[in-house]
Amino acid sequence: MRRILLLAVAICCLSGARELYAQARLAPQLSVGSKADFGLGGRVQINLRSPDRLAVIPMFDWFFPGDDRTYWELNGNLAYFFKVNTNSVAPYAGAGLNIAYSSEDGSSDTDPGFNLLGGTLIGSGPVHPFVEVRFELAGGEQFVLSGGVLF
Repeated sequence: MRRILLLAVAICCLSGARELYAQARLAPQLSVGSKADFGLGGRVQINLRSPDRLAVIPMFDWFFPGDDRTYWELNGNLAYFFKVNTNSVAPYAGAGLNIAYSSEDGSSDTDPGFNLLGGTLIGSGPVHPFVEVRFELAGGEQFVLSGGVLF
């Protein structure tokens, strides 16, 4: 059975199935949330080559809401980069999943949710600053403004 499965996978790979090429970039980011105040985090932007103009953007933010509360978010988003007539900006919009974790006074809560986001990359060199807004529908249930630099 195992050999049949491996053979089937090999046939699919050799029969002209499209390859998925990707380029990954890393970025530290600063975030400000409407409910969780200031956050520090990072992201990976995985630019897909096929289909063109799509990127997978997983990110993590650790927020500092004050008091004795702990709050962080893990997000996984898919973004579409719009075609524009300039190389100096790259606007995008997308959606994804959100996991928000909060703990206070010995009790904790983890909530899944959805994101809607939009932003732009700035510049045309190897380093790209970015600005992004994210609306969290359930999960974190907040508006987040993020910025950083992709390397």
